[in-house]
Amino acid sequence: MTSVKTKNAALLLLGAAAGGLLASAVWFDQVVELEKQYAALSNDHTTLSKGIEAKDLALSVSASQHEKTQSNVEKLVVQLQEKDKELAELEHKIAMKNRQSQSQNSEQTEKLLESEKALEALRTRLQNTDRLYAERFRLTKAVSELNENILKASHKAEASQKACDEFKKGNSWNRVSQDDCDNYAKMKKAADDMIEEFDVISSQLDSVNRQLSAFGNLPLVSKESSDVEAEKAGAKLVISN
Repeated sequence: MTSVKTKNAALLLLGAAAGGLLASAVWFDQVVELEKQYAALSNDHTTLSKGIEAKDLALSVSASQHEKTQSNVEKLVVQLQEKDKELAELEHKIAMKNRQSQSQNSEQTEKLLESEKALEALRTRLQNTDRLYAERFRLTKAVSELNENILKASHKAEASQKACDEFKKGNSWNRVSQDDCDNYAKMKKAADDMIEEFDVISSQLDSVNRQLSAFGNLPLVSKESSDVEAEKAGAKLVISN
């Protein structure tokens, strides 16, 4: 019985030892697993730390770049404001130039219109001058012919007047008759008519000369007109006598 108890006790001790060994083996495995997990976690921590440091560095670099970018943006804003100011000044200058150009164009247009008016006036003046010269030539010729005819008529009338006077006195030694008196009356009337026409044409010629003189082309009274007037006065004097 004692041996049985001893055997049982030995078995218990052996079981306890075996249980202890088994427990020790399990614990060791757990420790190894934990160490693996720790190593993995440590690696993860290191990786995360490096990642965080990289992120921090990136953020730091990004912040620096942001500051630089912000500074550049601010500088660009200032430059843009300056450019806007320059642009506004340039637009103002352009507007002023446009107004000046419009004003100059308006002045040039007015001057051009004035020049065109002056040119048209000059053209009309030249046309009128040509017309007046032609009229002056015609009237001068007519006055000259009338003056010559008046002088001829006055001489004939003078001869007929003498014959008529002798006939009326009755002491003529020449052949005279009433026909001489009739001829004298006809010649005197013809001469008077020519003198009247001469006065009208001379007045027209004076008007033409005045118009030409207004153009600065002729003196107010021409020498030809003065000579004709003198001859006309002489003819009137002969006939009136």
